[in-house]
Amino acid sequence: MAKILPKDIQIMIIGGDLLDGTASDGVVSLASVLYGKQLFTEQPLEVHILKGKQATHTNLHELPQIDDYIGHFLFSNSK
Repeated sequence: MAKILPKDIQIMIIGGDLLDGTASDGVVSLASVLYGKQLFTEQPLEVHILKGKQATHTNLHELPQIDDYIGHFLFSNSK
């Protein structure tokens, strides 16, 4: 994947860990989320893992912290 995409494409990965022993957001495992680090080895990569009972798969998009991450990513990285 890293060789297909231009090297200047910036990637952001967001995941959740419920801290309940599953190492997941209830749907997607952290191992799957973090596998992106192996896929995008030639692109600038930003990774955010939210932790706690609110870090569920269906709730991540509701968290203000996610809005902050996305806003910063989109508007701080724009050319």
